[in-house]
Amino acid sequence: MTPEEMKNELRYLRAENAYLKAMQEHLLEKKRQELEKKRKSSGA
Repeated sequence: MTPEEMKNELRYLRAENAYLKAMQEHLLEKKRQELEKKRKSSGA
């Protein structure tokens, strides 16, 4: 693998990592909101 290819690979992995992190945060936030809704509707 050339240094140029390694640089591109690293850039791709960083982008993928950032995307996955954002997705995870989004899903956690969604889950948190659903739990809050359930709590409110159950009257607790």
